[in-house]
Amino acid sequence: DSYLHAVATKRVAHGQLHIRTKDGSTRVLLYRNMLYTEAGETPYVMGYGQDITDLKRAEEALSASEAILRSFYDSTPLMMGVVELQEDDILHLSDNKATARLFGRTQQQMRNQRASAMGVPPEQLALWVKHYRESQRRGGPMTFEYKQADNGMTRWFSATVCPINLAAGSTTRFSYVVDDTTSRKMAEAALRESEARHRTLIEQLPAIIYTADLDPSSPTRYVSPQIKDILGFTPTEWLADPNLWLEQVYPDDRPGVLAAVGKVQNSTESYSSEYRAIRRDGEIIWLRDTAKTVYDVHNNPLFMQGLTIDITEQRRAEETRARLAAIVDSSGDA
Repeated sequence: DSYLHAVATKRVAHGQLHIRTKDGSTRVLLYRNMLYTEAGETPYVMGYGQDITDLKRAEEALSASEAILRSFYDSTPLMMGVVELQEDDILHLSDNKATARLFGRTQQQMRNQRASAMGVPPEQLALWVKHYRESQRRGGPMTFEYKQADNGMTRWFSATVCPINLAAGSTTRFSYVVDDTTSRKMAEAALRESEARHRTLIEQLPAIIYTADLDPSSPTRYVSPQIKDILGFTPTEWLADPNLWLEQVYPDDRPGVLAAVGKVQNSTESYSSEYRAIRRDGEIIWLRDTAKTVYDVHNNPLFMQGLTIDITEQRRAEETRARLAAIVDSSGDA
């Protein structure tokens, strides 16, 4: 067909052919046929071919790779794009769908548009330009956070910008990736508020609140400030010595306390025990300790959590009542 085409059109014919080889594989051939005529001679066609199979395969692989990257580029919830700096403004060259949604435009409408023309506030524009220039100076990525008002609410974003290495002498371009961190920021703020409320509650209770590791010695992870009032030690001192809690238990009561700790660490039930403890000043007091092991959603044990109150006055009152009852009983017998 190529030969006939060259003869019929009296010009060069060229194209690609798929040829099956002897071993059954298919190769791609780039051909070119030319018609030659000389006076008094029969016209003839001369042609040549070049095997471009490997080139075609490389092109197909590149096309597939580009399709995958384009799919990711346009489907990711992260905002991405490529820009250039123009004095103190930003020229948008390519932006993905997530960025276009934020601006309320299409990707085509954003192409070759300046950020200032698309309504970016001057102070925010200056912040972006500053970080683009700093990333260029450093020759690497820079990450920063910023916020902006949106329909009466504040939205938070985390942005990373990086210069793109192009041919020497060409205009520097930059890539950007932006993550909307509003939900995370709101969750962190809610967590801090919740922690503050719980901390205030804990610090107002007339009891020691603590958490401890799940091992035989049960070193303390956290202890509330009331440890100072009840046992005479600051939280810092208590946490610095993992054996201090056991050393302050009255020697005769230590075996029972350790047995109770071991029981609660291997159970889903809470335990409560009463024992004597030695204050920093040497005074012996009575404590009631209630604790339970905390488990995660997969039922894996995490730590032990407990509450300790000073019941010294209660125990003394009970002892006094017991003595009085004994006196009354002995008087009756007499």
